[in-house]
Amino acid sequence: MLYPTMVRLRTRSERGFPTAAEACDWVAAELPNLVATVVHCAGTGPGEVAWTLSDSMRGYFALGRDMAQWNRVATAGLAAAVAAGDPRAEAALALNVGQSLTYRHHGERALPHLERALHLCEEADWAEGQSACLNALAHLNCIIGRPRQASVHLRRGMAVNRQLNRRPAEAKQLSNLGIVYTELGRPAAARECFLRALEIHRDGGHPTDEVGPLNGLIDVSSRLGLLSDAIAYATQSISICREYGRSEACSTARTVAQALVELATLDLRYGAVDRAHERYAEAVALLQPGGSAGRTRSRRPTRP
Repeated sequence: MLYPTMVRLRTRSERGFPTAAEACDWVAAELPNLVATVVHCAGTGPGEVAWTLSDSMRGYFALGRDMAQWNRVATAGLAAAVAAGDPRAEAALALNVGQSLTYRHHGERALPHLERALHLCEEADWAEGQSACLNALAHLNCIIGRPRQASVHLRRGMAVNRQLNRRPAEAKQLSNLGIVYTELGRPAAARECFLRALEIHRDGGHPTDEVGPLNGLIDVSSRLGLLSDAIAYATQSISICREYGRSEACSTARTVAQALVELATLDLRYGAVDRAHERYAEAVALLQPGGSAGRTRSRRPTRP
């Protein structure tokens, strides 16, 4: 419920929760037990519990929650998958380890794990896994300053998703390509990517997926001098986060704060100093340690 489009291993059964917020609260409460279970089962068995549970927790950690435990859980799950000789499980857990290192900015250590994961997915003919690995490699290349290589990985991933008709995944990679084009100084090309991604997400009927391309459009519209458009996109992003954020994800306070900062900056360009001051103050309040953004962290391209 927290990350329904994320590629992960199939599990035999899933427990349902009425809302994503309740799912998030349950994982937060049970996290010490979940971590202990993964580590224990990786050492003494059953190994399948270790790698499936570790893989299922990847999205929770990628949301910026309790990331200190991520690498421990991923490494234990990978050891269990390797010991069992399950290539698809090994691919998923190598991806897990690679992302746990990427999100903590250990790029050189992450790269071999992600490349290994992609190779295993190709050997296992697991196309969805290939798409996830290509997105993760793009994310890593952005972080280590290789945006052109990131664009190559993203275009490959988009081709895979078009073949599989995975429209939401294609849209997320379009948004990530927009981020790359922005960093390459190509705001017009980035704007086209964000607009196409936004159209796909709106067709899919999942408003929270619109936040990524909307936030990209705030930036590139401002760069292109389309200030009224930038304000409209920021307003839409904030509205979606406030309406759906708590029910769709663990926390959106940082996202709201970032959009408020963008709006305040635009207000200053229009000379609306008092309104800018109010928005900056609201953003600061959201980012205080006691605010709901205190346990999150920003990141570059979206999770696969």
